[in-house]
Amino acid sequence: PCPHAIMSLVISITRFDSSLSTYIQAWPASIQPLMTTVTHLGDPVTVLSVAAIGVVVAARKNISGLGNAFMLTMVAYGLSVLLKLFLKRTRPDTLYVDEMVFKTYSFPSSHAFGAMVVYGFLVYLAYSHLPHPLNYLTATGLAGLIFLIGISRVYLGAHFPTDVIGGWLLGGLCLFLIIKFAVK
Repeated sequence: PCPHAIMSLVISITRFDSSLSTYIQAWPASIQPLMTTVTHLGDPVTVLSVAAIGVVVAARKNISGLGNAFMLTMVAYGLSVLLKLFLKRTRPDTLYVDEMVFKTYSFPSSHAFGAMVVYGFLVYLAYSHLPHPLNYLTATGLAGLIFLIGISRVYLGAHFPTDVIGGWLLGGLCLFLIIKFAVK
């Protein structure tokens, strides 16, 4: 592609990120405690712990395909971290980022990616294996959590919206591949 087209795309992404970030970050300050709590549900230690619990439960129930799938969610998460290191997109210039203990790059959002892969796999399991209407309610609640984790990252100023969208899309692709090839 020509340099003009690339520059035009970068400008469009920057405008999109700026306008959507401004909109979401203007939401009431009263929801900050909720957003902080929700964002912690997408922390690496949280989603990897959920996946590890899935591995243990699968091993105890002797369901190797399920254990392998949960192991692959952890591998996929690791790949998202490597992708960040390769792409090196800087984070937004916010107080939240300034106060982060672990400084990492921005794209893709590991919170959005991890939530999509791990909680998305739980959505699949809930919808496939729980009785109706519990399957629908659980799957809907978990899908809502995935959405809120991503939104919380923008609200708090940790990520640009395109980081979150990229995390969801890449996580969704990994989730699809895990379900298609690892679940027996």
